[in-house]
Amino acid sequence: MRLQARNDFDLGSTEALEELLRAAGKPHFRLLTPPVGEGEMDGHRLIVLAPQEWRAAVLAFFAPLCPPGPA
Repeated sequence: MRLQARNDFDLGSTEALEELLRAAGKPHFRLLTPPVGEGEMDGHRLIVLAPQEWRAAVLAFFAPLCPPGPA
């Protein structure tokens, strides 16, 4: 799982890793959000600055992998 804002420092390594995982038939998930804040450092801090941009997608990714806990 990779989460990045469009204004993060570098998207190239994430794109390359995604292609490798796809070619290997491995499960993968990439979320590219709109820019966060005003510069590359704000984009790099996506997790802290903009949880509303990634929370639902992350929960949906993990839902089938995590059985419900005790009631």
